Amino acid sequence: MDNIIILLKEGNKATFTEVYNKYSRRLQYFANEYLQNTEESMDIVQNVFIQLIENVSHLDADSNLEAFLVTSTKNACISQLRKNKIRQQYYQTTMQSMELDLNLKALEAFECSDVSFNEVRNSIKEAIEELPPKCKEVFLMSRQKQMKYQEIAEELDISKRTVERRMTEALSMLKSKLKEFFILLLLFDMYI
Repeated sequence: MDNIIILLKEGNKATFTEVYNKYSRRLQYFANEYLQNTEESMDIVQNVFIQLIENVSHLDADSNLEAFLVTSTKNACISQLRKNKIRQQYYQTTMQSMELDLNLKALEAFECSDVSFNEVRNSIKEAIEELPPKCKEVFLMSRQKQMKYQEIAEELDISKRTVERRMTEALSMLKSKLKEFFILLLLFDMYI
């Protein structure tokens, strides 16, 4: 290891390529085990090697290069997971806020005397049938089966983010088709 760090300090490109080829896939696999996102894992590993180039002058000749790379990858993964957690919390809050806003607007616009329950049920069924198949599937699993987004993701073998995106799309389409009685969609889950 002593020679490799010295060669890296001297800017030896062949040594850097050798180190990159030896460790990059292992580090990507390591990162992906925690992040479950290939793109993010690849970005992290690229940044770790950039850090290596930028910080190699600070490494002692007897430093453990593999430990440096693994520790850098671990720390970058921790940082990314924290960012993802904050992003997820923001997205969930935004999603809940959007649903509450839709419900409020629909309820304010709803007039009981203008609508028969059969008309509502038929309109809801019709609007749901017109949803794109993947959005419809996620919507029905959420509303009829009362499944949480994570449960849907696991059952369909897709990411939770994909479930959220499909649900947002379904709600948006249903809102536009069922403007006057969107709020009743919640009441008629059992009849759909």
